[in-house]
Amino acid sequence: AMSGGTTKIAKVLTEDDIANLRAKITGSNTDDQKAALEKLLKDEGSIAIADTFSATQGEVVLSAKAGDEVADVTATMGDTFTMAGVQESALEELIKAEGIKKLDEEKEEVYDSGIKKARLKVSKPGKPGEYLLAVSSTVVSGPKIDQDKIKRDMAGKKRSQAETEIGEWPGVQSVTVEYSPFWVSKAPSKPERITITIESADG
Repeated sequence: AMSGGTTKIAKVLTEDDIANLRAKITGSNTDDQKAALEKLLKDEGSIAIADTFSATQGEVVLSAKAGDEVADVTATMGDTFTMAGVQESALEELIKAEGIKKLDEEKEEVYDSGIKKARLKVSKPGKPGEYLLAVSSTVVSGPKIDQDKIKRDMAGKKRSQAETEIGEWPGVQSVTVEYSPFWVSKAPSKPERITITIESADG
């Protein structure tokens, strides 16, 4: 009879193990990366174009190969994520310019380009790194109002007088004058201390 000795259980990396590991690392969700790029573009003053998001997977590198005796295995892969964007200020200028074409520039102007709610969609790809975009935006326009003149005219006047005079301007449907703090009874004497907000009639 014999006694003593040791028992050793070896873990060997198989081809199936590698295939499963590759599937897990290449099947990762990219929503977080997409959101990160959208935020980065926004922080830089641009509007992200969701249609242009792409993820390019790099090579999966393993710390061991099939047949190796291992305790654990590390797999790494370098991905490349890209997304195009449009500078918000530049796009707003284009939208306003397009809107002005349909107005009488002597009497009308664009109040709001609708840039904050504009919808951008790639209609077809252009040259590498270039895209032809379809832009949808609701532009608010109305009568051309000289805000500096209104401020000068309102300076030092009481609410009823200011509302009556501004209400006579062409295209103005209603006027609301507010003073702050509550005990103030007339507009500031300095025009630069007056703030004017123009809203579309349909809200």
